[in-house]
Amino acid sequence: MGRVFRFLTGFLAGMAFGALLALMWAPSTGPDLRARLRERVFLALEEGRRAAQARRAELLSRLEEARRGG
Repeated sequence: MGRVFRFLTGFLAGMAFGALLALMWAPSTGPDLRARLRERVFLALEEGRRAAQARRAELLSRLEEARRGG
């Protein structure tokens, strides 16, 4: 009887966990999804711009150093 009870407890806990994950990962509505995608694209572009600016500054610094003969 104990084995059956443990099995059912584990089974029900697994079902509850699966239902929770399904709710968490369910797709959003169209407008919500588009807003989230727009925000992610904006953040990715901003990060790319910052990285490009940092790299450009580094390269300009190295170019100036090379021009000075260092």
